[in-house]
Amino acid sequence: MKVQRGAYNSAAMLVASLGRAASQWLLLWLFAWNGGADSAGVYALALGIAAPIFIVLELGLRNVYITSHEARSFSTYFRIRIAASCLAIGVTAGIAWVLYSENMGVVLLVALVKSLDSILDIAFASLQVRGRIYSIALAMLLNSFVTIVAAAAFYFLFSSLEAALLGSLLASLVTAAICVVPVLRFESKDPRATGLTRSVRPILRDGVPLGLSTGMTTLLSYIPLYFIAFVGNEEAAGIFAVMIYFITFANLFYNSVQKAVLHTIVHAYMNRGLDGMLKRLRRVSAPLILFGITAALFVGFFGSKLLALIYGPSFTVDASVLWPIAISILVLPFIYTTGMLLLTYNVYWMQTIINGFSVVVVVGLGFTLLNGFSLGTAAILTLSGIACRAVVGIAASIVYSVRSDTHNRKGTLSKIGPS
Repeated sequence: MKVQRGAYNSAAMLVASLGRAASQWLLLWLFAWNGGADSAGVYALALGIAAPIFIVLELGLRNVYITSHEARSFSTYFRIRIAASCLAIGVTAGIAWVLYSENMGVVLLVALVKSLDSILDIAFASLQVRGRIYSIALAMLLNSFVTIVAAAAFYFLFSSLEAALLGSLLASLVTAAICVVPVLRFESKDPRATGLTRSVRPILRDGVPLGLSTGMTTLLSYIPLYFIAFVGNEEAAGIFAVMIYFITFANLFYNSVQKAVLHTIVHAYMNRGLDGMLKRLRRVSAPLILFGITAALFVGFFGSKLLALIYGPSFTVDASVLWPIAISILVLPFIYTTGMLLLTYNVYWMQTIINGFSVVVVVGLGFTLLNGFSLGTAAILTLSGIACRAVVGIAASIVYSVRSDTHNRKGTLSKIGPS
């Protein structure tokens, strides 16, 4: 019954995540279809500036709240997220003013949308620990629907791509108001919250490494785009932005499964030890790998035709450019599986080390291949970063699983590594 409920939760999160991705993709499509690859490149670079900053400063608080072995006050998490969102807007605006002032309006709108989505994300953490997966899915679908309607309406009313972003901002504001206020009311009245620690330091201790880790994961996906922009090819940046959406949609599937089942894996570890957790993890990883194989074959053989059909002839690419993207999708399940394992062990710094090492590898490879940098080179960089994370993550998971087994034999099931 628990496995069946987990499958339903995963399906609900997948549908909601796909709906959210569709609404975000609509914005990219509006830029690409109406302004060509150059306009798509502007939007992609705006995301490239804002996204890593927000991800780092979000500190992975949703996962920390869900997986922490210590009971802490939700209100503290919420206040940290509010402060971090404000700081992220300021940092993003400063970087845009220095490096991308000609399109600063687009960057600021993207930053404001991300700030509201970030606040909504931490509210979802409260719902998730109470098993309210369907409530999260409904909220995400509401956000998606309102975003699509508002963005399209604002675009056709004002014939402005910035107006479409403004519609997205209003949609996020509406969804946040509907979802966040009830969560805060519940948490303030929850008798279990009385006496819980409100100290910020232990949350930052766990959140900083996780924020750096997830931020570097996001950074890895944008490094090829930075190199394309560096060589001055904004049109290629736009084409790469739509190419990378194959990985984005795959990540949404993997991430939706992870978010839906992560708390069950933690529960299995705390109650049945290493063997129970690994058994649960094997059940989760099988559909991830099956999806990866199917999606990789589809992108490799049909991706080029699909891009031209959706975005127009100017977005046609050679199939050989897409095969590194396809192989990346196939490798991703190993990253998510090892990631769930390390999150369960609360070894947040290991994720940071893995992703930091991968960033160094990809940046070094990028500069090595800088002469004649092309879309194909960018795709190879993307695959290199994902493969590096997978290999090092598997090695780390083996090490910490052995350590966990040793602790289990000693009768302890607490943190097994530095956090």
